[in-house]
Amino acid sequence: MEHGKHLGIFISGDTAYAGLFSAKAGQKQLLQSFSVSLSAQEEDSSKSLGRLLAEKISELQISYDYVGLAIGSGKFVQHYVTSGFTDRRRIARTIKFDVEDEVGVDVSTLAASFINHGESPSGGTNCTVFTSGKAELISLLKDFQKNKIDPEVIQPDSVCFLRAAAGQIETPKQASVLLAGRSESYGYIGIISPSRGIEYIRSFKTGSSRSDSDIARRIMATIAACSPAEPVEKIYIAGSNINPYSIQSISGVEAEKIEAPEEHRSGFEYVLLGASMMSKDDAQSDLRIDFMTYQGRKRIIRTSLSALYLAAAVIVAVFAWKATLHANHLSQWQDQIYEKVAEEYSVAMKGRDMDNLGKAELSMESEINRLKRIKAGETADVESVPTRLQFALEILNSMPNKKSVKLDSVSITSRALRLDGSTSSRRDTQNFLKKIDSHENLERSQESLKQVGSEDSFTVSLNTRK
Repeated sequence: MEHGKHLGIFISGDTAYAGLFSAKAGQKQLLQSFSVSLSAQEEDSSKSLGRLLAEKISELQISYDYVGLAIGSGKFVQHYVTSGFTDRRRIARTIKFDVEDEVGVDVSTLAASFINHGESPSGGTNCTVFTSGKAELISLLKDFQKNKIDPEVIQPDSVCFLRAAAGQIETPKQASVLLAGRSESYGYIGIISPSRGIEYIRSFKTGSSRSDSDIARRIMATIAACSPAEPVEKIYIAGSNINPYSIQSISGVEAEKIEAPEEHRSGFEYVLLGASMMSKDDAQSDLRIDFMTYQGRKRIIRTSLSALYLAAAVIVAVFAWKATLHANHLSQWQDQIYEKVAEEYSVAMKGRDMDNLGKAELSMESEINRLKRIKAGETADVESVPTRLQFALEILNSMPNKKSVKLDSVSITSRALRLDGSTSSRRDTQNFLKKIDSHENLERSQESLKQVGSEDSFTVSLNTRK
């Protein structure tokens, strides 16, 4: 891994584009870019897209410390809905059902993310919602993971484009601005206003028409339909494949090209740049959170705890050996055993010297208890992984009948805590959810309930209260 190098991947049809970026003097520089395609394989080849991508990364000797994935417009559907809530967490929990009510689709098989456009004049919040087939995304992600590529976030290409392009201009202060660009197969339009931030975002297939006049007509139609809070007074063109003078002459709105570090940066390279940019503020537009949260940091914690318990087991075994020797009056080996114990003690206790066996035993007991507390989550930092695990344990222990809740798995990342399990009835499930709501440090962000035979299964995602 190399610090400061981020990889952005863009899946468009059966082709994967990739760009490696490095931050220098506040600007992300494109270091390398390439693409692989399933259609370009030999006829007898059956390699997956993830395998082709991994082989190309290995061939080019590319290393990175972050990877993000953008999916093309053909892999998701965009909806405009009004949520009945203004709180972001409540919107996240209910936005799927708003889509279901609006367009009448079954959302149980879909992954969803959204962008908040601000409060609606009639109440609630205007949102753009992106939905994609959950099974297809899981298949794509598992293919990547099998080839040691594990993107932390999966977002629509239009979101990535707008993030990258907006990062190259000054934040509008009085009037709205429109950003437009074009990749190999898709066009992108977004409107940003001073009062509401992102007011509009869309992507569309360009098809055989890739003329500037086609983009200009779409821009004019977007401005007319969107009616932003502040009028659009400037158009920014991202990419070298659109002439800003043509756009200005057709639309009648001032247009200029965004100055990029690479003079001929194309529209799809803006998508790659946006995919490579890490931002906690963009979590709501991350499709991966809705079906398979990033697990990288969880694996590190699990490995560290395993190593610590192994060290503790070795120390306990050495103490048992010493006790046996003492019982048989083998004093001639006492000094040797003492030195061995002192050596193992120093390794397990991170270089600490052993004064005497009595104190060492107490120190080891304290260390083992500390390890147990870490695993259980007892820590003062409410945002830390161990503390959130402890909070979850508190909720389970607070149930009147502890056997009424069967917990199958616990998944935890820097963003969320997820509990999967079942109860014997829907009443027990509701009682469990009430215990979560009454906890002073955790709150529900999303849940799914399903009756399976005689059991009531649940999946609950939890966040720390702010």
